[in-house]
Amino acid sequence: LDNIVLELAVIFAGAAALGTLFLYLRQPIILAYILLGGLIGPWGFRVLGDAGHIEQLSHIGIILLLFLLGLNLHPDKLLQLFRKTSIVTLSTSFLFMVLASTASFLMGFGGRDSLIIGASMMFSSTIVSLKLIPTTTLHQRHTGEMMISVLLFQDILAILLILFLGGSAAGGGILTMGLVVLKLAGLGAFSFAAVKFVIIPLFRRFDAIKEYIFLASLGWCLFMAEMAHLLGLSYEMGAFMAGVAIAAFPVALVISENLKPLREFFLILF
Repeated sequence: LDNIVLELAVIFAGAAALGTLFLYLRQPIILAYILLGGLIGPWGFRVLGDAGHIEQLSHIGIILLLFLLGLNLHPDKLLQLFRKTSIVTLSTSFLFMVLASTASFLMGFGGRDSLIIGASMMFSSTIVSLKLIPTTTLHQRHTGEMMISVLLFQDILAILLILFLGGSAAGGGILTMGLVVLKLAGLGAFSFAAVKFVIIPLFRRFDAIKEYIFLASLGWCLFMAEMAHLLGLSYEMGAFMAGVAIAAFPVALVISENLKPLREFFLILF
């Protein structure tokens, strides 16, 4: 297929059909999305033989998901959660890395390759984990908040690990990690300053126009995602910072409700 409208029709009609079946079977609907992708994708029946442009669109869903998560986490609360979950996250990640590295080494891989395989296996899928629990648990209960902090901590570790490996290949691993920390701090400071002195005053000035709030918040999310990417970080990290910077203000709840339908559209593509 090379017609974008036809591709979307296949994806969403198929997702609706399989989703209905999975709900009757009392299974999470995200499993229907994954199964459909396997069936119609390049490694299935090849209904979508080249899904490259669909893949690019789908990442917008992940960006919006992290932005909405940031909107629901006040900065002070986020720091408290990181303090509570840092030891658990680091210890479990290290345990899974050791187990996966050992298994890889026993299968005949070299020492360096085994370590890289083990490092890649110690992370969880943020999107799958978050979609498998109810929204009320995710945003309102202590368990959901702890889960979010663990997943976000893992995302930070993943970014540091990828950049460390790339820096090691170029001969500057520790220096590269230090540069990443500075970039994160700078991007965070910029996002909070921009929200306080530009974004929030504009929202207050035009709060009666809901269309503007929707447009400006979406633009802010994607702008920060691209800023992070230009700095060598991930799109998702930039979007999350954009959300956290607004979380301290009441308008965060309004933005969250307005963007949820758009988020679901792109997550189905993912």
